[in-house]
Amino acid sequence: VCVCVCVCVCVCVCVCVCVFCRTGSGLTTVVGVFAMGAAQPATSVTGLKGLLTLVQMQDVVCAENFFALYNAVKIYATSKKCSSKLAIEAMEVMYILFSRLPAVIPQNHTTSSAVTLDAILDDGEFTFTLIPSGHPPPSALDPQAEWENWWQGALSGFALLCHDARLDVRRHAMTYLQRAFLSPPLQRLPPSIWLHCFNDVLFPLLTALLEPRGRNGVEAAGLEETRLRASALLSKIFLHSLPIIVPSDAFEDLWLRILRFIELYMKAEDSELLAEAVPESLKNILLVMSASELLVDPPGQEGRMARLWELSWQRIASFCPDLRDEFRSVLAKTGGVPVEQQTGSGVGEQQGGGGVTTGGNIWTEDAAANMSSSSSSSS
Repeated sequence: VCVCVCVCVCVCVCVCVCVFCRTGSGLTTVVGVFAMGAAQPATSVTGLKGLLTLVQMQDVVCAENFFALYNAVKIYATSKKCSSKLAIEAMEVMYILFSRLPAVIPQNHTTSSAVTLDAILDDGEFTFTLIPSGHPPPSALDPQAEWENWWQGALSGFALLCHDARLDVRRHAMTYLQRAFLSPPLQRLPPSIWLHCFNDVLFPLLTALLEPRGRNGVEAAGLEETRLRASALLSKIFLHSLPIIVPSDAFEDLWLRILRFIELYMKAEDSELLAEAVPESLKNILLVMSASELLVDPPGQEGRMARLWELSWQRIASFCPDLRDEFRSVLAKTGGVPVEQQTGSGVGEQQGGGGVTTGGNIWTEDAAANMSSSSSSSS
């Protein structure tokens, strides 16, 4: 009762105080008060509205308080005390903050008194602590530091919600994670950072969703659907980032790891839906790579291209032994899909969009010839 009264009364007062303490520990303390509203259903709506008000205030979101705000909003998205509807609304606020990151990330190495909010909310027990950042803000010229200190934490927040116990929350989290990965600021990141996107965010998410039912907190109902969405998300993000990551020396290792996850999802708990849909997703990937002249039959090829062809089919043969002959047959009939038709103005454009869908069987001559038109209509 005290928490309810305290939060409701302090909402207006705290917003006024924030005008005079936009940065540093003063604002972070105010954010912590709003975050306490997630501990009780009666105060959760008011508390989230208070955080949204802060996010929308001009010049409030900055490097010193970004993760204090982001983590406070994330509490509402993950709290068992909050409804699914409120959790989804909290994700929208998280995405608003994510979209502010390009303007928030410092452009130089000036020192900072940044603090973040370490919050724990479990079965109604709520504590929060202010923690100094311990290092100056990273420079925009240091992609590794930029990833570790900014992008990774923001993307991981959505990935965490992708294996929430609530099915509707997982659905929306997948959509927000996809939107985040396809957002323009990430397209400016170098190949080395995109490798981190897979290794630090996508692959851990895919691994978590493969845990046996009941062990990862995800309800059994709808888990198959979530795995299907995750598999489709992996395919979409890989194709979207393909022009960026191909130059990397680690591309082959990344591609082999992706094939491994495709195999695991295809065989996940004897799921007929995944067993049918995941191979179709793989076929789509192979057609795009062929059209982009990344996966080409070895005659006339040597070096990296020939090695990629052999490594790919060695791996695929272990779980789709007939796929190589099918692939060659399709290419022989169609002559391959022209790069102009397949990619349009870029692989990323074709693979963009809002929802995660499984698509149909494109492993036919007609579908291969009409991939461009179908992609345009779906966009």
